[in-house]
Amino acid sequence: MDTLNKKNYNLEENIKIPDFICETNFDFQQNNENNEDILTFSLYKSPKPVFINFWATWCGPCVGEMPDLQKLFNKYNKTIDFIFINCGANKEELYDFLKKNNYNLPLGFDEKNELAYSFNVKAIPMTILVNKDKIIKNIIIGARSEDQYEKLIKGII
Repeated sequence: MDTLNKKNYNLEENIKIPDFICETNFDFQQNNENNEDILTFSLYKSPKPVFINFWATWCGPCVGEMPDLQKLFNKYNKTIDFIFINCGANKEELYDFLKKNNYNLPLGFDEKNELAYSFNVKAIPMTILVNKDKIIKNIIIGARSEDQYEKLIKGII
């Protein structure tokens, strides 16, 4: 898929986020239109608020906040959906990263940076918090602490 033909969205707080679908390593139990069980995440099929994090394995601040993000995922994954969209790495690199660091996070695969382009990601980490109605409540550029994210998460649940 050629990213030049993809729409580029300017995201803002308090607007409805455009739908997206991405391949993932996690079973969100969302089936595609053919009812095949495939590992994908579809924003609009999620009945929950969503925590979207764009990151990369080569990004120091991204990797630095991962332990806190893992704790938040462990604490809130029944209440909200988390998707950690990696910018640029292939699946093998990402599975190695998870295993090496003992993480069990739901990754979104964006090896060609198509989602990052569509969502106008100019810096990472970039986190988007979306309420259950798919309204953007927060756009955060840069790493945050567990406590800072937790306050924001409580605002969308």
